[in-house]
Amino acid sequence: DEYRFGIFKDNLVRAKQLQDAEQGTAEYGVTQFSDLTSEEFANKYLGVQLDEPATEEEVDSEDVTVADDSFDWRQHGAVGPVRNQGRCGSCWAFSTVGNIEGQWFLKSGELLQLSVQQVLDCDHVDHGCNGGYPPQVYDQVNKMGGLELDADYSYKAFAGGCHMDRSKFRAYVNSSAILLRNEQFQAYQLKKIGPLASTLNARTLQFYQKGIMHPTRINACNPGELNHAVLTVGYGTEQGIPYWIVKNSWSKGFGEQFTFEFGGTSNILMTFVACLQNKWIEVFGSRYLIMRISTCYLFALELWCLCARTIIPETENARQLYEEFKQKYKKTYVNDDDEYRFGVFKDNLLRAHQLQIMEKGTAEYGVTQFSDLTSQEFETHYLGLKYEGMPDTEESSPRKHVVMDEDSFDWRDHGAVGPVLNQGSCGSCWAFSTIGNIEGQWFLKTGDLLRLSEQQLIDCDSVDEGCYGGYPTKAYGAIIEMGGLELNSDYPYKAFAEKCQMDRQKLRVYINDSVVFPRSESLQAEVLKLMGPLSSALNANSLQFYKSGIVHLPVTSCVPQALNHAVLTVGYGTENGLPYWTVKNSWGTAFGEDGYFRIHRGSGTCGIDRLVSTAAIR
Repeated sequence: DEYRFGIFKDNLVRAKQLQDAEQGTAEYGVTQFSDLTSEEFANKYLGVQLDEPATEEEVDSEDVTVADDSFDWRQHGAVGPVRNQGRCGSCWAFSTVGNIEGQWFLKSGELLQLSVQQVLDCDHVDHGCNGGYPPQVYDQVNKMGGLELDADYSYKAFAGGCHMDRSKFRAYVNSSAILLRNEQFQAYQLKKIGPLASTLNARTLQFYQKGIMHPTRINACNPGELNHAVLTVGYGTEQGIPYWIVKNSWSKGFGEQFTFEFGGTSNILMTFVACLQNKWIEVFGSRYLIMRISTCYLFALELWCLCARTIIPETENARQLYEEFKQKYKKTYVNDDDEYRFGVFKDNLLRAHQLQIMEKGTAEYGVTQFSDLTSQEFETHYLGLKYEGMPDTEESSPRKHVVMDEDSFDWRDHGAVGPVLNQGSCGSCWAFSTIGNIEGQWFLKTGDLLRLSEQQLIDCDSVDEGCYGGYPTKAYGAIIEMGGLELNSDYPYKAFAEKCQMDRQKLRVYINDSVVFPRSESLQAEVLKLMGPLSSALNANSLQFYKSGIVHLPVTSCVPQALNHAVLTVGYGTENGLPYWTVKNSWGTAFGEDGYFRIHRGSGTCGIDRLVSTAAIR
């Protein structure tokens, strides 16, 4: 009970952060999912696997002018009742079947409740409660010959042996297609051919209560992270905000009487369509429930719908690995808490295995000091970048051109980098990144490498949020307003925020300005060699399991827009033809390569090129 209370309190904070980032009319707060960690929520209620669709077809070349400001297939009989997938990652099946139900209604005038369970049990390509992919489902339903009614093959929320009876088939499909990523076109097709299957990043739905969702920050709902399938049934406009109406599969207790709204103006839907004779059938499924989503910014409905598929590595020795982990890192758990942590540990073995499969560089992933933490716990305690997009001013590097006559350079070899530090369970990476950069800048100005105070920044920076995160470009401004920084020996690090106790008489270092560099890694390498170590940011989710080597993950495994961690880039090099950055972290020397990690240079891996900055001292 105390453990769940702790999660509940953390989720109140997350809901408030979503509310602060909301520019639509959505309201976030306590829901039926408020006692779950984000990882538990994703595992039990989300389930999209992002595979590249084979074809993307335009359904019709007609004019796509949308005549009406609103349209809702619920009012025309093409949408069945809201259903509940339970704790089974079967969104893909609900989405697909919901689409087919609508298409069959448009063909026959009869709205049937078709069997989701048949798809779970008899689709041999997808993965039941562990996820699936709608375009594959259409093909599987076609090969089966059709679908039974739910009354004949009822839903159980777990996968079993296939028991379909061909004599009871009531609906069929012939083929499928994917609609273009154009929301005006999609609205036109929705009205013309029926409810559409869609996907989105549904993490924020854990706390959604009502209204039109339109988050302001990309890291509040990253469109590159599709993890849930739904059914888009209509569209409309409210108080000038255009939205989609989306049916979910989490029962009537979710959202706006089973619907939610999504607001915005950018492409949000990548839709699947099945063909029933001359009719186009679109499939979308995740949790059966309806929401409204603004047509401007959809969470991540930009791609296609698919549910997470689990790749299970060998885990026969998981218990032995867990006991060795506890001994190595001096972790102690008892009774139910120990069993819970063992479950988290096993899940993390799978996550590390999946990263290893996707790795294109030389990085190795496995058991680390963070292997007993859920992804939400890891993010809360060890990541802390409050990314708000690029600052208003982005300046170029110094005018002096630097010819890079070396394949490698490392500021550690030149005295500009202090020892690896440990931020502890405090989301203060932003402070360590900022201070590390200023230490290097002061060294280049004076020849004196000082150990400056992160704690002063955590306590006295009134713009950032201490252990709850911050933003280096704001921190530079706060330091200028303070007048400078004390030494760590005068204002030591405590890993928690306190009242500001700055003593201006002890200030030893000042800065005058700051610069943010363009997204050019060749330019950034020149700047690093010329100007010193640089404050950088990245999506650091994969670092939870990083052990060594050069990280080079694809976009689908490490979304570059989802910046959540600040670090210090101190050098660059090439190993076996693979160019990399050398990056100093703030998780102690037990992390990675003696406190450092290397990441591919030249491809924007994990967003490492997106927020690179330095203080300026005159």
